[in-house]
Amino acid sequence: MGNAQNSLFSGQDFSAVPPGPDGMRDDDLPAEAMMQPFRSISCCREISMSLPDHHHHFARVEDYLHHRAPYLMVSGIDEIGDRSIQTTTHVSEDMDFLRGHFPGAPIVPGAMLQEVTTQSAGILLAARFNPMEQFNTHDPFFNQYALGVLIRVKGARFRGFVRPGDVLTTEVELIERVEDIFDFQGRILNRGKVVMSNCFQLANILSSTLQGNTPRAAAEASV
Repeated sequence: MGNAQNSLFSGQDFSAVPPGPDGMRDDDLPAEAMMQPFRSISCCREISMSLPDHHHHFARVEDYLHHRAPYLMVSGIDEIGDRSIQTTTHVSEDMDFLRGHFPGAPIVPGAMLQEVTTQSAGILLAARFNPMEQFNTHDPFFNQYALGVLIRVKGARFRGFVRPGDVLTTEVELIERVEDIFDFQGRILNRGKVVMSNCFQLANILSSTLQGNTPRAAAEASV
């Protein structure tokens, strides 16, 4: 894996994005309106700014993410920079959600494309902004913190269909960080054309907050 030195979005033309119902495009909004940090979720205040960031390098996608099939949407990692990442997704006809979306015309749902960008960002957090020196995604009870919990999506735009057999390139860049909350900008390309772009926020929170009151035995049985 190489280092992504330059902005993934430098020189890109987003003028083709259709306006929303209010007649405005997301790129018409001031940057502070697009990426204003979301600070009202109390669980996101549980990690102190004093925790250092630990860097990790692993061999497989599964070593960075807790997601597993059939919900693991990232097939491979192309490169990880200091604040950006590029990944690849191979769209297989065997993906469960394609059986019902839609019979006779299988199309990847927009929500799953959003998931591709958030999983890619989650890999970046685990690799570059990890509050844990020791990190293990193969034991659901090992890590003290849950990384990359989605708390906000803003400005998603869908510009084309994604079908079985397509190979997607996902590019995600960290725009701003406020303590344990991270603002990202992402896009997905299919055959060199942008089919989805978005802005979203992820947070690192305590694993106990994510697990809630689920009994450990029941959680272990589901692994």
